[in-house]
Amino acid sequence: MISQRYFLLEKGLAAMHAANSGFKGNLKTFVALCGLLTALSGCFPGKAAASDRNLQVHLDPADDNGVVNPLRGYYEWDHQNKVPQSKPLAESYERLSWAQLEENEGEYDFSFIDKRLAALSPGGRYAFGVMPLNTGYSKFNGVDVPAYLVRRLQKGFFFKSSYIPDWNDPYYIQRVEMLFKALAKKYDGDPRIAWIDIRMYGNWGEWHLSGIPYTDPSVNTQGALPATPETENKLIDAQAKPFPHTQLLMMTDDKRALVHALRLNTPIPIGMRRDSWGSVHFAEGFVDSSMPQADNDLILNRWKIAPVIVETYGGDKVFEVGPEGLVKQVRNYHVSAIGNGALGKWEQFTPEQQQGLLQAGAAAGYNLQLREVEYPEIMHPGGRVTINTSWLNIGSAPPYEKWQVSFVLLKNPDTAAWTGISGINPKTLSPSASLVQSDTLQLPPNIAPGAYSLAIAVVDPKHYRRPMSLPIKNASTKYGYIIGAVQIK
Repeated sequence: MISQRYFLLEKGLAAMHAANSGFKGNLKTFVALCGLLTALSGCFPGKAAASDRNLQVHLDPADDNGVVNPLRGYYEWDHQNKVPQSKPLAESYERLSWAQLEENEGEYDFSFIDKRLAALSPGGRYAFGVMPLNTGYSKFNGVDVPAYLVRRLQKGFFFKSSYIPDWNDPYYIQRVEMLFKALAKKYDGDPRIAWIDIRMYGNWGEWHLSGIPYTDPSVNTQGALPATPETENKLIDAQAKPFPHTQLLMMTDDKRALVHALRLNTPIPIGMRRDSWGSVHFAEGFVDSSMPQADNDLILNRWKIAPVIVETYGGDKVFEVGPEGLVKQVRNYHVSAIGNGALGKWEQFTPEQQQGLLQAGAAAGYNLQLREVEYPEIMHPGGRVTINTSWLNIGSAPPYEKWQVSFVLLKNPDTAAWTGISGINPKTLSPSASLVQSDTLQLPPNIAPGAYSLAIAVVDPKHYRRPMSLPIKNASTKYGYIIGAVQIK
């Protein structure tokens, strides 16, 4: 429940006590504090005008299992939502084959992406990755690159009905670059795009060649080779550089390539994607003892500036580390979002497994709590008001995207009479970080006297994403959470 109390006198007492405890003959300081205390005593009723009163509102936290936000908790994975959610998820994700985006050289068809974007609910976002190889799951008869590439790449070969392109062929690299330039021309900076994977190499675009027999001359008849470091760098650059205004994620299996991607000086720092959440080798995506410590540190600390996105290991394998291990992986590696698919049926999981999945989703990403709000009980047209807010992030990662905190005076739930923007930057709230923000704002001179409610919201400055859900019990309107009553006099 919301509790309200007068507190300015308590602040003066606390300051005086602190000064007195360490008092070493600074009489002027002590006398000044006594004067401050005398002045502050006027905040009691009958001692000063009511307009001098401030209210401090304490907010009770709600269950964070019900909080759904962008880049936080679960996201829809390949049209699946296995773990029950209280609200529609903020993002949906799937992988596309290159072949469905380009048939003939330079003839691009992005209608599939356009349909996905058009079907989004208000504020919803779409994420994707493009694969050149999808063994075992191809929808294009095993050829997941455009057919013209098969004709042009002299060292490409087939293995178990899947076409393995020659990654090192300059023509392959050039066509990757042209594809991503075309994608970026249409989608870079589009607020509906949540993130794009950097794939385009390896099986399923995961930057590994698992199961492909390069050493068997009866299969690899032309002697094709895995990508060289130079080729890998070019493929990363071809995908990353055209998208300066979109969040990108680099796969983690190839550490050398991962380090190259993370070292790129991009306006939006490149994040990481790990597709084996719940497995015993999940940690291998973040540390390699054979690498320089500086490279390991670069990977381990990336969460501080860019998101770590994961999907499950697949089926029951997600429980290799046990239900508690799922939560530990989220917290230890500061995971922001988890794919809500590639799992069995929810009702077939044990209660412990269900609880582990729910707790992991609640732990993933940021979880901002608004703990206290201090504001004037009475405000005046054209007057200046100071609003203090106290925040805490109890999640596993910061909110990497730009958000604004807005204060709104409501005449009624559907009518906003005034909106002010706080100077707080939510991106600075790392896990366990707390912040007390003080904002002094000016009311318009023509605001009508009367009774109002003060609401607070965390909003997208571009007005596309839904306002951030906060784990507090206060009633809410489309303008934010109701904090308390205000009188304009």
